[in-house]
Amino acid sequence: ISSSNLAEQLQKQLLRWPVAHISSSAALRALKNREQFKERREVYIKQRSLFKERLAEIPEITIYPSETNFLLLRVPDAGKSKQYLDEHGIKVALGSPMSRYPEAQELLKSTLRVAIPSPDDTDRVVGSIRESVLTK
Repeated sequence: ISSSNLAEQLQKQLLRWPVAHISSSAALRALKNREQFKERREVYIKQRSLFKERLAEIPEITIYPSETNFLLLRVPDAGKSKQYLDEHGIKVALGSPMSRYPEAQELLKSTLRVAIPSPDDTDRVVGSIRESVLTK
């Protein structure tokens, strides 16, 4: 509760989007440890590229470009693939529920959001994705 003038002044100082405290703290820590984070980022970018190359060997899937910590894959039957992967201890997300907009949900049908695995897990994740799309 405040005067409308004070509320207006405060509103002008807020960012147009919310930034959580934990995100701000992580960003400040990254700035303090730039070299370490730069090295980790380079390793991560390399791992994403290798993961994408391995997935590209599976003709049944489409891999969309990504600059993030996950890949979006179009598969023949996302529900079946997700269930198979869940049963094999690999957690993925269905693409369709990620949007509240019906048009986007339609575009995201039969997609999976898959986090970039560690180098030690890549073979298992790629093999399981392959099996999930080939299993009838």
